[in-house]
Amino acid sequence: MATGGVEGLLSIWGLGPKDVYAVGLDGQVLHYDGEAWNSMKANIAGDLLGVWGTKEAIYAVGDDNAKLPDEERSPAIYRYDGQSWKRVY
Repeated sequence: MATGGVEGLLSIWGLGPKDVYAVGLDGQVLHYDGEAWNSMKANIAGDLLGVWGTKEAIYAVGDDNAKLPDEERSPAIYRYDGQSWKRVY
């Protein structure tokens, strides 16, 4: 693994063997390009529980802030458009 880590990863999904995403605790997002796993700068404060997408966009679901108690967190959906991750819900 080139960069990033695997501790705390909760979901993995890919379009193919050269385009795989993994997400997890504290907004961790990793991308595999067929040669190495690399950490993506997502600026997400919450835990990410699932990931899925299409050729046009990748979506991750989770919550909005991992530092809050569970009962104070809000559900969140994030979208990656090939350039940056943005909250859409």
